[in-house]
Amino acid sequence: GVEVFAKRRGSVVYATAAGLGYATVLNVMFVVQNGGVDLGLGVIRMAVVALAQAGFAGITGYFLGRAKFEHEPIWWMPLGITLAAVANGLFNWVRGEVTRGGVSLSGGAANPWSGLILAAVVAFVCLGAVSWLIRRNVKSALAAK
Repeated sequence: GVEVFAKRRGSVVYATAAGLGYATVLNVMFVVQNGGVDLGLGVIRMAVVALAQAGFAGITGYFLGRAKFEHEPIWWMPLGITLAAVANGLFNWVRGEVTRGGVSLSGGAANPWSGLILAAVVAFVCLGAVSWLIRRNVKSALAAK
């Protein structure tokens, strides 16, 4: 029970680290493609991307850990990847809607702070969901002993 828990938790940690690495690549590509970014807005965007990707990768890591260390059905891992991908797509759409500013005669205005708040909420919800799932599985594994 405890050994499986440690391995499953390790899967979440490693996947989250991989998600942060992916977020780093996305952020570097964004800076290079735009020829640099405004320091304030760039930092907020980088934090948003890092929080979101870490959360979605944590979901994938949970499903990966269960698929590897427990005998889950063949559809288990594709389900986890699909959930993380749908959450990522939904987040990107909502972030676009939330941060889109109005258009005026002086140009467009965007509000990156609302995107940061949204990313923090999403990251904490993902963390809470994964933590709850792991605790639930540990309780059931310990009860089965």
